[in-house]
Amino acid sequence: NAGMLAQEPSLGDHDNPLGINPDADRTVGERGGYTPAYFTTLLRLATLAPDIVEGIVAGRQPASMTRQRLANVTSLPLDWPGQRAALGFTAAA
Repeated sequence: NAGMLAQEPSLGDHDNPLGINPDADRTVGERGGYTPAYFTTLLRLATLAPDIVEGIVAGRQPASMTRQRLANVTSLPLDWPGQRAALGFTAAA
């Protein structure tokens, strides 16, 4: 939905790197029965590298990777190598 996207984000937009309209987040999240904070967490997790998702689903995540830790990560890099480093995963093969 084009209405969900704000103007194109600048490279320096660290608070909203995906350029998503916060009001749209609230509306979509509330329609799904989620709090704005939980919905924002879901949006962040949607950008995880595929091998990280596969590792978590298969139970091969680092011992330090808990659901709570993952949910509380607020500055997860958008680039997949940065995500692997931040979350303690080894490089993808």
